[in-house]
Amino acid sequence: MVETAERIEESPYYGNGRVSGNGLHLLPGQSVYSLDYLPLTYALGNTPQTPLQDTAFEHLQEYIHGPELKGSIYELPRKGTPTSARPRIVIMFGNGELGCRTDSLGIHRAAGNPPPTFLFINSVPHLPSHIDLTAARTQIVEAGTHCGVILEGDRKIQRAIWISTQGNWYLLEGEQEEILQNIAWRSQEHFGSPKLSTRHDADKNGFTLPWRVLANSPAFANTSEAAHILGDMGIIENEVDLTRFTADARRAKLLAKAFNKNGVGESMRSEYDPAGFLAITRSGGGKIEVDPDPKKGHLTPVSAITPDGYIIPHVSHMPKFSKLRITNFANGSVETHENVLLAIARTLAIQGYNIEQVLQFAQNRFSEGDKFIPIQLEDSPQLDRFAVDHAHWHTAEHAGYIKIGHPDYRYFPKRDFACGTMHAAWAMISGFMDLDEFHDPEGLIKNVLGVELPGHGYVFMAEGPEGRRRLTQAITADSKLVPPERA
Repeated sequence: MVETAERIEESPYYGNGRVSGNGLHLLPGQSVYSLDYLPLTYALGNTPQTPLQDTAFEHLQEYIHGPELKGSIYELPRKGTPTSARPRIVIMFGNGELGCRTDSLGIHRAAGNPPPTFLFINSVPHLPSHIDLTAARTQIVEAGTHCGVILEGDRKIQRAIWISTQGNWYLLEGEQEEILQNIAWRSQEHFGSPKLSTRHDADKNGFTLPWRVLANSPAFANTSEAAHILGDMGIIENEVDLTRFTADARRAKLLAKAFNKNGVGESMRSEYDPAGFLAITRSGGGKIEVDPDPKKGHLTPVSAITPDGYIIPHVSHMPKFSKLRITNFANGSVETHENVLLAIARTLAIQGYNIEQVLQFAQNRFSEGDKFIPIQLEDSPQLDRFAVDHAHWHTAEHAGYIKIGHPDYRYFPKRDFACGTMHAAWAMISGFMDLDEFHDPEGLIKNVLGVELPGHGYVFMAEGPEGRRRLTQAITADSKLVPPERA
């Protein structure tokens, strides 16, 4: 395992966190690092409907307004509400029955952009006798929210289920105060980690990619082939089928559209082309039906990351297509930033950097006023072609050439970090950086490397001209896939 600097001693959950808005930081003058959180601002979609909901909300409110999160309550956002006045969360309360609905879609429609994320709090006398992913996720799909907690009890909370859109659910047991604090910590992580999914489009004076270079990239054919193989084997879905969790097909369609940019637990593929760009699957559906024709625009090219997202290059000399062909690229997957960050970490790891030094590199570049970091670093070795695959599985068994890492649990608590956030990105990076092969220039030619994220899924990576096919082989034939470990 790769040696890293000493970590901060932390509580079993998030005792080393602080609020500054930076997401992650190295403590001044020390080679230790910690998590940062954005202040939790929230609005109420409705009010608590039961005494147990009152109890849970009072505890959450006390925690949000406390010295750690420095939160505050806002009005519900409307179209035209400035970003500075938009809450990070809208909290919705249930009616005390399993499978109840809320008016989250109405609030979402009225909110404008950027849309808020939703937290559901409900309470019932008894949880379902059988709890699995379908039973748990049905609760937040019917409620129309990204995350939720279902409390069990009469006068006192006996148990609770935490549910998130990554496909995670977890049964919380213990004393009432312990359960309430666990809910507060999970809310902090899901809603307080900075999002990294903002799209920026370069103009003619910025990153430029000639159409002929993009159109001739094998990334389109490689990714299309992999997507159809994975889809045929049932490993990925074309889109998250919310009708599995609600009988109302129209509602499922509206929810999928509303939560598209926020992520509803989808898969992702990408491929780096040594011409200097990453081609990545789009946000939303279409994960199997990837057309190999570049003119269809089923992959989005990316040249760099920014502090809050990624940059799509200006594609020069693009022919005029019919209205059935692309005129603009779709938003990249919510994991776009972390894919580019993974490439940067790989470049630095080969040069001898450890995880703290990679983090310091990124912090220095942005804190010194840089507006972006290109995927191909200046004055660094040329990146080899590589492919990345993400889906909601773990491995029970795998071939010897497949090397599996895990996030550094001394730093990143064993939780299901939200898709497209800074903490999710760095949890994944910490897992790769802990693999010796990630630091070896030949390590990704000889092997396929992967990181398993608790309550979420895998991220696999391989390099070389045949990297994508080796990656697909590793997933489909040389691994026994199982549902992710709940967290």
